[in-house]
Amino acid sequence: MKCKLTEKKNMTIMLIVGLVMIVVGLVAALLLPEEAHALTKAAGVINGMGFALAVMSGAVLLRRKRLGEARANDSELAMSDERGVMIAYKAQSVTAIVAIIGIVVILLTALFRGDTLYMIMGTVMCFVIAAVKFGALQIFNKMM
Repeated sequence: MKCKLTEKKNMTIMLIVGLVMIVVGLVAALLLPEEAHALTKAAGVINGMGFALAVMSGAVLLRRKRLGEARANDSELAMSDERGVMIAYKAQSVTAIVAIIGIVVILLTALFRGDTLYMIMGTVMCFVIAAVKFGALQIFNKMM
């Protein structure tokens, strides 16, 4: 059976799920006492995942609206052909290598320092990985 959900419907569902997770995380963080440290951390994780889902799906929906439905559908079709799949695969390979190196650096820093520096490094690494993925996609798109 073929899935009949389009990218627009998927992203709308992701946006709703993300917003619900944000609300659940915020409510849980506000209602939990300070002594429930592990549960407060879990609420923060839920809040962060919801924020990430909402931002990603919102960006895709805004891009589709800005491009127009016809051009967005053409772009979606182009990414699913063999060339687009190969480009995405090569870019993902480069991104995975950078992510592994970044995680090793953060783990070593956390092991030896043990302060908030590794949290800052983790945030910076997320931005670096996103930039590497974008750059790799652009480079491999021009090469193929």
